[in-house]
Amino acid sequence: DSVHQTQQLPSAFERATGKRPEDIVRQIETQFNVSLYPTYGPTLSDRYALYLPLARDCTGNACYFGDIFISPNPIGMREAGTAVQLGNGTTAYFIDFTCGASCGASTLNWQEGTYYYQVALKGGKQQERVMIANMLRHE
Repeated sequence: DSVHQTQQLPSAFERATGKRPEDIVRQIETQFNVSLYPTYGPTLSDRYALYLPLARDCTGNACYFGDIFISPNPIGMREAGTAVQLGNGTTAYFIDFTCGASCGASTLNWQEGTYYYQVALKGGKQQERVMIANMLRHE
């Protein structure tokens, strides 16, 4: 009898980016000089979510760094915001954060192939979202 090894199927994240979520997390930690406590996996809305808190068991705005969402369905309003070019010529749309009781996240939304992407980071600059978006691209 031969032993059959089952390979784990790639997640939606890996199919969409060609990379493992933990590799992207390490790149973000290095680039932004932060320590993250990521959680990730599919959500009920057929999205793949990569949550990037700055603390374990983060439940508030103070420890929020950002999120990455990937979905076969549109995320947010695709053409809202300022058009920005990614490294491969893809057009993404940047929506700056707003502040009320606390400041929300800025987002960058785009579509490549059959996937829709969103990078959301608390505060910060448009270039930071573009940097992360370029990390997510297939090479």
